[in-house]
Amino acid sequence: MPKVKISQKTKLQLHQREFEGELITTDNKILYCRACEKKNIKIKFTKSAPVQKVLSEFSNNSFSQFSFDLCQALLAADILLWKLTKPTLRNFIEKYTQCKVPDESTVRKNYVKQCYDLSIVNITDNIQDNFAWVSIDETQDYEGRFNANCIVVSINKNEPSLPYLLAVEQFETTNSSAVSGFFPPKPILTRWDTWLCAVSCYTEQLKTVRNVVNIFDLTCAASIQIAQDVLNT
Repeated sequence: MPKVKISQKTKLQLHQREFEGELITTDNKILYCRACEKKNIKIKFTKSAPVQKVLSEFSNNSFSQFSFDLCQALLAADILLWKLTKPTLRNFIEKYTQCKVPDESTVRKNYVKQCYDLSIVNITDNIQDNFAWVSIDETQDYEGRFNANCIVVSINKNEPSLPYLLAVEQFETTNSSAVSGFFPPKPILTRWDTWLCAVSCYTEQLKTVRNVVNIFDLTCAASIQIAQDVLNT
């Protein structure tokens, strides 16, 4: 019986499973490491094991899984990276992990951006094609600095959704002009299709939106009065 030829897509998916992790992905043409941003790792399908070839290419990179995991853990726990300069902490980690703790500058330079990029990818994967709402929360920290936090939440009718902190910006003061800095200075043409869909949806539901806004208490905020005047004109 003749052998069935396996497509490149199938082979890449099989190779991806060998790594068993979220860091290795494929677009059915190449393998890609999200952590070290190793791109265009093309597989040469020879009689020699292609997986070993890819593994060797990854191992030649300066990426350290321990350093990446350490950076990710510190950021997730809100532990400042300069704490790695403390000998007591370094000695404790090295004693019980048997791994050398990298310098703070190494972690900050080589792994913070990878952790951020991976977080954005995870947020995108979790939201996927679901509808989402975005909130910009203005706050002031203990040093008196004005910050704005952009939060995105997926709208899922079947289960509660977790909010994701998408971005943080610091401003001289918090007002409508400052907060608008979160948005691009001009429309992004590649997103016009979704904006047009939103306009169509708001047009169809304008009467419902007007009725809801009109029942808001005017004494709560000046913006309610402005919104009612705009919708009722």
